[in-house]
Amino acid sequence: MSTGQLSPVAPPVKSVVPPSSGEVITSLATGTTYTMGESIGEGSFGLVFACMDGWRNDLAVKVMKPVRSYEEVRAATMAEVQRLLLLRHPHITYVYDAFEYRDTFYIITERCYCPLTRLFTLDKFNSSGSCQSPVVSCRQSSISM
Repeated sequence: MSTGQLSPVAPPVKSVVPPSSGEVITSLATGTTYTMGESIGEGSFGLVFACMDGWRNDLAVKVMKPVRSYEEVRAATMAEVQRLLLLRHPHITYVYDAFEYRDTFYIITERCYCPLTRLFTLDKFNSSGSCQSPVVSCRQSSISM
């Protein structure tokens, strides 16, 4: 490198800090406080924890994993929240809040007590009946929009 030239500066690395059980986190978007609970699930892009709001409603929080760059995770989170807000349906979890806290993205939803895998074992969702699987129904609803 010649004299007088500066090397490019890399943006600071964001360090994700997952919540701990009992931790109280406040959404700057809504001012609502949430008390984090135990881990209840995990997917490719996020960890799911039980949580409770100030009114003691049982909720769930999806905490996004840093599987890509900060900007990509932020964009993916915003896109997911927008899709969930557009797809209001009794069989799609309701989104209450979405925010960033300590460089980590949180999506607060209603808590479901039945895992999706359990739904596929119910008789009413077998291929013999008139009721389709919830995933197929949701996908068909999205396509027809």
